Amino acid sequence: MSSLSPISSLRPSLLNPLFAPLSTLKGVGPQRLSALEKLCSENRILNLLAHAPKKHQPRYKIRSLSAIPKTHDSPPPISPPPIAIVLDIARHIPPKNPRLPYRILCTDADDNAIELLWFQASPAALHARMPEGTKRTVCGNLSEYLGKAQLAHPEQILPEAAFSTLPENEPQWRLTHGITRHTLKKLLIQALENVPRLPEWHPEQLLKATAYPSFRRALFDLHTAEQEASRRAHARLAYDELFAHHLALALVQRHWGRCYARGRKVQEKKDTVSPAERRLEEFQQHLPFSPTAAQRRAVLEIRNDMEAEGRMLRLLQGDVGSGKTYVAACALLCATAEGGQGVLMAPSDLLARQHVATLQGWFAPLEIEVALLCGSLARKEREKALQRIESGEASVVVGTHALFQQGVRYRDLRLAVIDEQHRFGVYQRAALSSKSVAPDVLVMSATPIPRTLMLSVWGGIALSRLDEKPAGRQPIETRTVSLGRIEEVLSAVERWHSAGDKIYWVCPVIEEDSSSVAKEVSTEGVSPRIVSVEERVRVLRSRFSADTVVFLHSKLSSDKRAESLRRFVSGDACILVATTMIEVGIDIPSARAIVIENAEHFGLAQLHQLRGRVGRDGGAGRCLLLFDGGAGEEARSRLSILRETEDGFRIAEEDWRLRGSGDPLGVRQSGLPRFLFVDFAEHYGMAKLAAEQARVCVQRDPWLRGEEVLRLLLALFEQGESLEMIEAA
Repeated sequence: MSSLSPISSLRPSLLNPLFAPLSTLKGVGPQRLSALEKLCSENRILNLLAHAPKKHQPRYKIRSLSAIPKTHDSPPPISPPPIAIVLDIARHIPPKNPRLPYRILCTDADDNAIELLWFQASPAALHARMPEGTKRTVCGNLSEYLGKAQLAHPEQILPEAAFSTLPENEPQWRLTHGITRHTLKKLLIQALENVPRLPEWHPEQLLKATAYPSFRRALFDLHTAEQEASRRAHARLAYDELFAHHLALALVQRHWGRCYARGRKVQEKKDTVSPAERRLEEFQQHLPFSPTAAQRRAVLEIRNDMEAEGRMLRLLQGDVGSGKTYVAACALLCATAEGGQGVLMAPSDLLARQHVATLQGWFAPLEIEVALLCGSLARKEREKALQRIESGEASVVVGTHALFQQGVRYRDLRLAVIDEQHRFGVYQRAALSSKSVAPDVLVMSATPIPRTLMLSVWGGIALSRLDEKPAGRQPIETRTVSLGRIEEVLSAVERWHSAGDKIYWVCPVIEEDSSSVAKEVSTEGVSPRIVSVEERVRVLRSRFSADTVVFLHSKLSSDKRAESLRRFVSGDACILVATTMIEVGIDIPSARAIVIENAEHFGLAQLHQLRGRVGRDGGAGRCLLLFDGGAGEEARSRLSILRETEDGFRIAEEDWRLRGSGDPLGVRQSGLPRFLFVDFAEHYGMAKLAAEQARVCVQRDPWLRGEEVLRLLLALFEQGESLEMIEAA
């Protein structure tokens, strides 16, 4: 194996086959690539290999349609029964309307008729797989429509003789439109053939105790072995990923505060009031509210860290509306108390501009300058901001990733506050040494995380938790309403509008034809109804007026987004239709109601965040969760939790319990990092062992200079920035 570069983010060539784009696989053209990217989240082979089976299903048994009772003779089944039938392919019937299914008429051995259905099918591909006049064994879920037997989107289509070669338990993967089980299996086999043989990074004692296969064998077993071997392989891969994560974390924790006695942290007697304390007291005198006990506790923890000799790395976790911005403002004031600078990095221009407006209002009495630095600034505005930052005229700087790009120079940066840390990474983005001599770092997460997961994933990082809301907040009235009652919802919005309330209306997609969800086909062959921002704006403007309704989504320019928000805040418009980009940080106190369309497609944590946008001025807030009438029992059960409680920590626990694998807590909007192989419902208990193994490794070799194989592991799971960070410091 070739030697790894000291800068660990330069991936070794041995791993190239795993990071190759999906388009390098035979049979992956532009259309299929788009579907695979949706399924795997990223365009690379490793993500495809990490798409683990969701379950193993016993092999279908050959049955005759005559042996299956009609639904009019017995109660309909809760779910269609899975069957395998040997069929004679009689006739292909393409649809006259593209919204209708492609049909293939067939008969079984007893001459019973059955239709096979596909929505948005490829006629050429179906003719090739099922020529008229041939026999095929078809596996799938049988249903009945108007007395006719139907089978929509068969799981498998095999030559009659090939059925006996199937394994006893078949892996079942989550699929998407354009990717059948047969197609996915072929692509996985092709990808597995190119997996490199990697050296072992675990000690032999661990492998014997766990019976783990090698990394390469585990990838094969995950997708091709029987259920027990597949689960053991999945456990090995999940442990590898957790070990890499905790190894990176241990490296950062080990080196974080070393050699950074900067000579300017406060070392005073206990009975002496520090400059930071005096500044915070002055700040509080100008505010119209009193902080909660949780806020005061968090500020004290942060101030103590910043005044200690070591370097601060603290995670601030708080429920929606718990007042994280106030705590961040206090941390920035501590950084500026003796002439230093503080930065607040937000995930979007929109949120950065809102933070600037808030902080300027709060800091004006203290004569503290707040500057904005983000990608949407005009050239002259940017140049002026850069001058103010370099000279120290701007004590507080708010922006996006632009804060740490080349050309940005700080006079004396002492603190970096990273808002919505899951969008950046807790320690990767803490690598700010090139901009200052080791600034303190405070990272913030808006989504509560179950304590068990917090300890498992983030280990020993210092944690401050805001677990109470400011006084005076009223409960938000939350109701679930079927989309079939949309007229009642529109009538309610009219009443709220007449009363002068501001209303958010959230849709899952921007454009009508962009709905990835809408292209999913249910087992009944019916596409769920998804309403886009564009369509909802048209409906609402026809009901009200064009001036009354504004909209907000990621495809708008920053100027248009700002204008929509300005009109909504000022009252020129009273209905804001948006995507979930408003879920975090948008603070418009006068907004009193929110309607969330297709709520069953969102995680509980995300719905809780969206609901938290209303009732922020102490007035009564309302939330309507609109769900598709065809939503399953589990989806409705999840939504009912939001009716019962506004406790974000309980909601997070319930979300984790109900959703289990796949997207625990809605990882995309939680404070957890993304993992490829880890299923938190099954694997989180491994984290303690992984963290201990990582601690021992770093204790033995704090720079991993003699641990080339561990550097390879870090590169494999893209944790190499932890090494780059400590080597560059």
